[in-house]
Amino acid sequence: MLARIVPLSAGASRTFDNIPRSVLSGAFTAGGTLDIVAKDLQLACELAREVAAPAHLGLLAHDVFNRAQAQGWGQQGFPVAAKILEAMAGCELRAPPIEDAASYRAEDPRRPGSR
Repeated sequence: MLARIVPLSAGASRTFDNIPRSVLSGAFTAGGTLDIVAKDLQLACELAREVAAPAHLGLLAHDVFNRAQAQGWGQQGFPVAAKILEAMAGCELRAPPIEDAASYRAEDPRRPGSR
């Protein structure tokens, strides 16, 4: 349901548009590798620590990304980290493509032929 609502709201973004296409389809593809995004997240968490800013969610995400890297998935698209969450939950995050949402595009406009 959120995949239908958020793209039509103020929460619309390229990242959220990629979630239904990448994670919910089981493709786990994206423009950036897990290794690159994990490195950026680590830098953000280190900066937060240095300036004594709260980074609770960042630290949790960093843990998930580290677990995904330990599986050898570092060169895959960063949404592959969702497989760690699936394993923790004991279920897969899957849904059929959303074809009727006004702003949802089944194909990534940056990658012709992708789904």
